[in-house]
Order: sequence, then C-alpha cells, then structure tokens
Amino acid sequence: MPNYADILLPKVTRSENSIDCNCYICLRARCINHSKNQFVLGQKRNLNNNIDKLNGLYGSSTQKINYTKTVNKPNVKRSAKKVIKLCEKCFQKIGNGLNHSCAHTCEPQTHTIRQNVMKLVNELPDKQKEHVASSILKDISNKVVGDSMRLSTGGRGKTIYFKTNEPNDKILFSTGDLDSFHVNSAVSTNHMRKMSSFIRKTAGRKSVPVKYEQHIRDRSHLLDTFYQKGLFEFETADGNYQTRPVVWANVNELLEEVLKERNLIGYYVVKVMADGGQGFFKVSMSIIPDSENGTVEDYSDSLSNEDIIYNISSKKRKFNQEKLGYKSTSVKKLIMICIVPDIKETYNNIKFLFDLVKLNEVSFKFVSDFKLLLIINGQQTATSMFPCPYCSISLKDLRNFHKIADCQILGHDKSKSLKTYGDLKQDCAKYVSLGKSKKMSKESHSVINEPIFYEDKDVKVLEKCYIPELHLLQGFVNHLFWNGLVLVLGREKALIWPLKLKIISKNYHGEIFEGNACRKLLKEADALCDKIIYENVGILALVPFISAFKAMNKMVNLCFSTERRGSIDALDKIIEELKKALLATGVSITLKIHVLLEHVKPTLSLLKNSEGLGKWSEQAGESVHREFLSFWEKHKINLINDPSYSQRLKAATVQFSSFHI
Repeated sequence: MPNYADILLPKVTRSENSIDCNCYICLRARCINHSKNQFVLGQKRNLNNNIDKLNGLYGSSTQKINYTKTVNKPNVKRSAKKVIKLCEKCFQKIGNGLNHSCAHTCEPQTHTIRQNVMKLVNELPDKQKEHVASSILKDISNKVVGDSMRLSTGGRGKTIYFKTNEPNDKILFSTGDLDSFHVNSAVSTNHMRKMSSFIRKTAGRKSVPVKYEQHIRDRSHLLDTFYQKGLFEFETADGNYQTRPVVWANVNELLEEVLKERNLIGYYVVKVMADGGQGFFKVSMSIIPDSENGTVEDYSDSLSNEDIIYNISSKKRKFNQEKLGYKSTSVKKLIMICIVPDIKETYNNIKFLFDLVKLNEVSFKFVSDFKLLLIINGQQTATSMFPCPYCSISLKDLRNFHKIADCQILGHDKSKSLKTYGDLKQDCAKYVSLGKSKKMSKESHSVINEPIFYEDKDVKVLEKCYIPELHLLQGFVNHLFWNGLVLVLGREKALIWPLKLKIISKNYHGEIFEGNACRKLLKEADALCDKIIYENVGILALVPFISAFKAMNKMVNLCFSTERRGSIDALDKIIEELKKALLATGVSITLKIHVLLEHVKPTLSLLKNSEGLGKWSEQAGESVHREFLSFWEKHKINLINDPSYSQRLKAATVQFSSFHI
C-alpha cells in the first residue's frame, strides 16, 4: 500500500481561503459519480508506493513542496518472536534465572503440574483460552453418556450440559394436529406459517411435517372450483327488491368432494341447516357417518332406576377423533352450501336459494327454527290459525290446554294426525281454488304455498324435518320464567334465582336466556326454594314451577343428548308429569311447548334405538354465524355494492368450507 504515514498535508487554518487537501483519499471522497472498481476475489490492486503527482497521492498543490522525491520509511529491525520454553515434566517455564522445582527430583508432584498449567493458561489471550476450553470439552463430550456431566473443580463440583447437534427426527405435530388447531383457533394461514416456523426452530427441523406451509396454502383453496358467485334480486327487510351477491355450490358435487376428502365409505346421512344471523343468511350441511358414536354425559343421578335401561359410566365416553379431529355434528365440520347478505326470510327468497344449489337432488334431513320450517312447508306464521308444522291442531285448541288431547298421540295410534307432504300439497291446491285469499287461509290449514321440499305424498313432515331440540329447550325455560315466574314473583325477585347461579339474560329478540343458561336453570330448580325469593308469595306458589322445571330436566336427560338414556316408555311418565305441572302453573301453551308434549315421542320412534335428539340438533347451524365471522373478518368489506364484495365473500366461504373438511 502507499506510504500514507509520510505524506505532507497542508496546514489547517480558520481562514476562508484555507487550502483544500488534494490527496488521493480526499479527492476520492469529493468526487461525484465516481465509478467503483470491481475486483475479483483474490486480485490485488496495482498501486504505486510512491507519493507523487503522477498517481495523485500528493498534498496541497499550491504549496511549493517537492513531492516527486520518494519518501522512504526508515528501516526498523523487527524484534524476534518471544519463545517460551516449558519443562516436559511439570510444564513450568524454564530459562536463565528461573527456579525449576522438579530439576532435582525424579517425578514432579501432581498439584505442581496443575498449578503450572493453570498459570500458563491464565497468561494466554482470551481467544486462545476459548480455543483451549473448546478443545478440552470436545474430548470430554465424546466420552459422556447422556446430555450432562459432573466436573471436578477441586472444590464444589459443577455440572455442564451438552446440546447434541443431531436433528430431531420425530414429528411432534402432524399435519392433522396442526389443521385441527387451525380450525379450532380460527387464526389466519399466515399465523399458522409463523407458528410452524417457530416450532421447527425450537423443537427441531423435522418436528413439523415437510412443506407444511405449502400444504396450508393448498388447503385454503381446496374447494375453490366448486363455489360460484353471482348477483340476484332478493326481497329485503324494508319490503323492496334489491340486488345481493350470492356465493353458492351445487350441493351434489360439493357432497361428493367432501366424501372423497374425508374418505367416508358406507352409509351416511346429510343434515341440512339454514338460518339467518350476523348479517347473512346461510345454508350449511353436516355429513354424519353411520359408524360415529357421540359423547354421553352422566345424568344418571337425575333418573330413577326404572327409567334407565343400561348402565351409564360415571366418566364421559369420548368419541375417537383421531381421523376427523371433531365430531361430524360439530360446527368445526360444517360445510357451507350458500350464503347471501342482508335478505329477508321469505318463501320466494328461500325457494330461490334452495333451487339455486339444487338441494332437492340429494337425500337429507332438515333442521331449523320454527319460523323457517313453516316457510318451507308453505305455511303462515306461528300466530296463524294452524301454527304447528307437524300436525293440524288449531291455535285455539293449542292455547286451550284442556283440549290438547284432541291432537294427543301418546297412548293412542293417531299417526294419521301428523301432516304429510301430500296434505300440504292438497291444502295448497285448496287455497288456490279459494282465490288465494288470505282471509280464507284457515280453510287450507294456513297453507298458502307449495312445500319447497320434493317428497312423496305419504312422507310425514316429521320424517323429513326433525324437531329443533335447542329451540324447544330455550322456548320452554324462557316462557316459563318470563311469562310465569316474573308475573308471580315480580321481576326483581324472579331474577334473584339466575343471579345466584351467575346467569344473565341476553337482549336478542327480546330478553332471553341462551341454551347453556337454560340448561343450568333446569338443573338448579331447587334453588327457587329460597326464602328471599318466595317471601312475598309463599313457597306453595312456586311448587308448580319447580315441578315443571324438574320434569323438563328429566326429559332433557333422557333424550336431548346425542344418545338416548332411557326407553321411550319412560318418556310417557315424564310427559304426564310435565303436563300436570304446566296446568298448575297456569301459563299459556305455546307452539314449542305443544311440540314438546306431543311430537317428541314420535320423533324418537323414527330414530335408531340409541339415538337422541342431540344428534339432529340445530346447534351447529346456530353456531355457524360466529364461526364464519372469524373467516369473514380477514376479507371483510362493508359496502355490499362494492365490485369486490362478491370475490371477498367467495374467498371467505371457500376458506371456511376447505378448513372444515
């Protein structure tokens, strides 16, 4: 390199006319758009060591100094490297003037050797100390069995731990495990990629399956080709017709693809659910294999011995979820058929959507709330002259508790009183013959439209549309509480009962208790026997309500779970007990209470011996609103008329169904 040490630089002053330095470094620093030289690895720059005007290595050109003369650096004799001589026995420094302890002995002492070696090591630079320590530990680690070793220090010992460099070949988290976590936590695919990368770095390179990131990308678009999007006109809540984006799939093609992906072979049943919520109307389906067993909870303490036909273990029977991850009836296994935002639940809207997805081309069972069920049957609302979707009881007879026996099925063979699809079509034809006058709809049993489902005329409505057990439970508890207890006790006293159980009501279509809260109130009916609650009316005024809640609790324990916990004959005794308690309370009989008293037993007779109503619950169809919301939040756009709304809605729907396979 050039001899920069002897270069003569100009004197630095505070004057405005100070002289700029024109050395090579300063010239290069002041140069604009100077092209950087490209050097190949290993190639040296060919620079002259002389400082003169030819190569630009000179000081101020204005000073009259002769730089052409080469400035030679005086030759300095380098000192020789310092060599340390050690004794081969005791490793002590030896040399002139140094005392050597083992020079006059045959064998050096052990402690002397250790002291000499430690003294020698302490004199080494830090980097050389690290080299010595790593070399020693490497030799020790080859002899260690396990991942730790206790070292002797001449005093209190120390333990060192060895981290093996061998990669972990065991897959700690399978693809199915990660997919189940993804669906359960409802996180984004990007979050799952980050989590898998963290697991791989922490637990080993092979702790996560290879190419999991690619797997999750492909999985999110698994059903992309089966969904379509379009714009159609629907009736909205304000009574006008407006264009709404729809995302749908052909239910037959979608069903075949899901069966192939789940590798389901053998008999299965499709349960279709429809409901509106969170700003969308959704139609979804669950595919239930015949071989799947549900989870049985322990309610044996609430049933008498004569009501139980088999022993129930005190532990819950757990469904084997190794293959599917979740029960097929769970919302985590729900597949979206179609979705449309902000429409009114009317006959024309529902029929258009069911025809669009070609729902009648597959065999299925349908479950929904009573409002939608009446619409699908072509009937008027639950306040019409004939409100029951399953039988032809009039509203007058329904509300007159003493005449419920006119539609009674228990103890008698009155299956003909159950509606068939032939009856619905016949009533619709009669309504048309009367000029489609709604004033005359009572002559057609409140049927004003053709049933949407295509079934044979002998098929009963109860065979196609099972009773919604969740709505029955909520309807019974809320009606008995708000229209019974509150009227007897007063609102403040009545609310002491749920508040003691840490239960609060929700403002949803009025003030109601949700499903889990209703279940807890039934179990804790005896909590009404609190003097603070009944002090103004007496305990006798609450006995009928307590009896009604207890009777309903027995019915729920018997047949509202996924498996039945007693015989159908045991249900007769519970229903009679429930009727007497309701008669004593004086509350009105609603459509849901009527279905509880009259149509639960016929529904159970249609199911298999061990099946309960819980297997055909509408719970998943109600929970789909919150489940879909987590996917919609990643693609959400507020303006329905935005051109990209349909595409975003389709992306969210595809991801929802793809992750729920």
